[in-house]
Amino acid sequence: MSLSQELQRYLIIRRNLGYDLYTDERVLKRFVSFLESKNETHITTDLFLEWKKFFGKAAQNTWARRLGMVRLFASWLYSIDIHHEIPPQS
Repeated sequence: MSLSQELQRYLIIRRNLGYDLYTDERVLKRFVSFLESKNETHITTDLFLEWKKFFGKAAQNTWARRLGMVRLFASWLYSIDIHHEIPPQS
């Protein structure tokens, strides 16, 4: 399954649990699009850092929130496929 498909499945499951994921969806779609444009199939810390550099400037707390979103998605993916890496918190 592609990362885009996994993201859709992840969002459906979390929304069914009661989460409002408007911002998460927007950020994660950009992240997944970046990964897929590079033909990447797994999340890594290095790819997150590359995306951060590519994505542009934002406040440190904004990047901390984005990292948290990516970490949750990566954790979920890791539970399915251990080739995904969960970026560290800092």
